[in-house]
Amino acid sequence: MNKNSTGSHIPVLITEVIDLLQLQKGSSALDCTLGMAGHAQAMAQQVGPTGAIYGLEVDARNLELIAQVLKENPTIHPIHTNFEDIVTVGERIHKERGRLDAILMDLGLSSMHVDEAERGFSFLREGPLDMRFDQRQELTAGEIVNTYPVDSLIHIFKVYGDEPFAQRIAYNLVEYRKHSRFKNTRELAAFVSAVVASRNAYYHKRAFTDGIWPDKERDRFELWAQRRKRHPATRVFQALRIATNRELEVLESGLRGALEILSPGGRIAVISYHSHEDRLVKNIFKEGKLDKSLHLITKKPIIPTPEEVEENPRARSAKLRVAEKNQQN
Repeated sequence: MNKNSTGSHIPVLITEVIDLLQLQKGSSALDCTLGMAGHAQAMAQQVGPTGAIYGLEVDARNLELIAQVLKENPTIHPIHTNFEDIVTVGERIHKERGRLDAILMDLGLSSMHVDEAERGFSFLREGPLDMRFDQRQELTAGEIVNTYPVDSLIHIFKVYGDEPFAQRIAYNLVEYRKHSRFKNTRELAAFVSAVVASRNAYYHKRAFTDGIWPDKERDRFELWAQRRKRHPATRVFQALRIATNRELEVLESGLRGALEILSPGGRIAVISYHSHEDRLVKNIFKEGKLDKSLHLITKKPIIPTPEEVEENPRARSAKLRVAEKNQQN
């Protein structure tokens, strides 16, 4: 797998996606997560100049970054929206092309999001607690961390992050907020690390004086976290990102809409990256199998090869499921 022309982003499971979607010359397809257009470019090669790839992208920054790629690939038609508008987009495709032969959803976080500190997705870089894919929306991760009640935080960390210390972290966050607001990703990541490392409730009472967290305390737990195989803040950051962007709600709406607009005989491929996404995809595909609207192409999810994971570590948790829409009776 090679890097695409946009830089460091490497599309996941691209060979498997192309093989299983079975695109033909002149086909029409929808990439619901355009991102850096890695998958879209490969799909465009399959459909040729007479085909069309429509790409949904909620992040205006991504569209700016791939402007040159889009200019060089007129077969790719970008649309600035998310899954919730998929039925409207599908109506446009059917009007312009007559049918929709394939749909791809790559649910993973773009490498560009992680690498840009100012977007606030990474606990390894200092940036604002933002985490919005769509900068037009008002809710940020910072608002969740600094204003949500403890029960809501526990639910978010436990359900969206599978965080075993959800309750301890949530209670400590709320206690800390009595003294100061969380201002950036570095502060939050170090605080979560400190709470996980300490078996005592209300950790801040031992380390804080008048609401001030000494730099040496924060630095000590940053170093402790970096030595661990998995950073203690990983699950919390994942959960906040999902909650900020309403990812599971948007995914369910988008997936059901995708199955509605996909033409009979067309295929849908979904790449998920955590258990909640995969479970949702699996269950909706299973519903389609039971009501005979779908034929499952993959009985079990396809995962990246060890070679792909070595080249692209961000692919390690990816799972690909593919289904075909049955012909109408």
